[in-house]
Amino acid sequence: MKLLLPLVVVAATAQAAVILPPSDDRVLKFSLEKRGSGPLHMSRSAAQALGKRADSASLFNDYGSAYLVNVTIGTPGQTFQVALDTGSADLWIPGTACPTTQCPYARFDSTKSSTFKNTTIAFQIQYGTGSALGTYATDTVQVAGATVQNQQFAVTYQTDGILTQGLSGSPSSSQQSSQVNPDGILGFGYPGITASAQTTAGPYNPFVFNLYQSKVITQTIFAVFLNNQYVTGNSGEITLGGTDSSKYTGNINYVTVQPTFQSTGSSQYGYWAVTLNSVSMSGNGGGAITFNSQDIIFDTGTTLTYMSQQVVQMLVNAVDSSAQFDSQNQVYVVSCSAASSSGNVTFTFPGQNGGTVTISTPISQLVIPADGAPSPQQSQQCIFGVAPTGSADPTQNSANSIWLLGDSVLRSAYLVFDFGANRIGIASASGVNGSTGGTPGSSSPGGSTTSAAPTLFASNPFSASGIFGPSATGNPSSRGVLLGINAGLLGAALIMVQMFFGYFM
Repeated sequence: MKLLLPLVVVAATAQAAVILPPSDDRVLKFSLEKRGSGPLHMSRSAAQALGKRADSASLFNDYGSAYLVNVTIGTPGQTFQVALDTGSADLWIPGTACPTTQCPYARFDSTKSSTFKNTTIAFQIQYGTGSALGTYATDTVQVAGATVQNQQFAVTYQTDGILTQGLSGSPSSSQQSSQVNPDGILGFGYPGITASAQTTAGPYNPFVFNLYQSKVITQTIFAVFLNNQYVTGNSGEITLGGTDSSKYTGNINYVTVQPTFQSTGSSQYGYWAVTLNSVSMSGNGGGAITFNSQDIIFDTGTTLTYMSQQVVQMLVNAVDSSAQFDSQNQVYVVSCSAASSSGNVTFTFPGQNGGTVTISTPISQLVIPADGAPSPQQSQQCIFGVAPTGSADPTQNSANSIWLLGDSVLRSAYLVFDFGANRIGIASASGVNGSTGGTPGSSSPGGSTTSAAPTLFASNPFSASGIFGPSATGNPSSRGVLLGINAGLLGAALIMVQMFFGYFM
C-alpha cells in the first residue's frame, strides 16, 4: 500500500497544468480581507465567531477575526471567499448538495463547469471547531490571475460548525449583512497533511505547490502580512513566489521547519511547525519560561495562540491579576484597560544557521474585544489572545497538547514560508508596533535557496512517528506532542489530528 502513494501523487502532479499570468517576474501579490463576526459573547456558539478566515485575492480584515481570499473555480468561473489557513493543506468549497443550513453562502454548481471532473476519492477533514465531508474533484482554479488547470480540491456536501460560526448570537441582521463571510478554506500546508494523504489515495499537490512546479512562480515561497488587528477591510497581503519589502522592516531571519513525520532514512513535512525556545514578558512584572525543543505550529487559520497553562498563566497574571478563566470557552477574560499596558510578549526560536530569532507582540495586540467593538477602549468585555491548549481545566497540565501560534501573535511579523528550503522567514511587520529580531547566524537573503521542486510524501505517514508521535514525555520542558485536540480551538486549525494520534497510540 505504501508503494501506491508516490505513484498517485506523480499522476496528480502530471495532470495539473497552469496558465501563466501576464508577469515577467512571476511574483503574484494580492490583498487579504479581514472579516469580523460580530460580538464574541462568552458562550460556546458565539465564541466560535472568533474563528479566522481569509477572503479575496487580498486579505480582508474586520476587527481581527478572519482573513479571506478570493478563489475562482470552474469554466466559466465561480468565485468564492475562502479562509487563508497555513494549518491545513486542502482547498475545499461547499457544493449545491450541501444544505443552506450548513452552507449558507456561495455554493459550487459543478454542472455549470465544463472543466469539472469528479473523482471517487472521499474527503473528510476535522478542524478545531468543526468538520467537513465531501468528494475530491479537479477543475480550473484561479487565484490572483494565476490559473491551475486540473487542480485537485474538495466539494463538500456536509459541514459542521465551520461556515455557520457566529450566526447564532449575532446582534442584528443588519450587522450580519455587512459582514464578509467565508465559503470554504484554502490550505497552504504541505501535501502530507492533505486529507487524502491519510487514505490509500495518498497526498497531492496543493495549489501553491502546483504554481511552483508549473513555473508560474519561480521561488518556493509565499509571504503573509496580516496587519494590525484594528485595521479593517483589505488590509493584509499575501505574495506568492516572492516578498513585498514595503510590508516589513529590517532583515528576514529564518527558522527551520520541523518534520511532521519520521520514517527510516527520511523526514516528511506537513505542518509549518518550528522549535520554540522560550516565552517571556517584558514590563508588568512578567517573567520567562524556557523549553527543551517544544514545537509550535504557525497557523494563520487560528485567531488565538494556544500554549500550555503554565505559560498562559504567567502571561495573564502579568497583564491582569484579576483575570477570570472561562472554562466553557477556554479563554481568559481580562480587563479591556489592559490594552494600554506597555509590555511585550516575546517568543524566541533557534535560528536556521545559529543564533536566535524573536517575535515580540505588544500586549495591546493581545487584548481582544469580545463584544464586536472596534477596539478595547470601546469594548465592555475583552479576552486575552493567548489561551491554554489541552484540558479546559486550568489546573491540568496541558504541556502535551499541540501548541499553535495564531493570528494574535503572527500579525506582529511578516512571514515568509519556504516549502523548498523548509524554513520560515520572520521580519517585523510594518505598522503593527510589534517587532522581530535575530542574532548572528539567523538571517540570510530573502527567497528560496533551492532549485529543485519540493518532494511529496514518499511513504504512508502512518508508518512512523514524528513530532506528534509518542516519543515525548509529559514534562513541560520536553518536546510537545499531540494528545488530542482542544475542543475550544478557534478557527480553521489542524486536520485529522485525532486520526494521527489514534494511530500512534
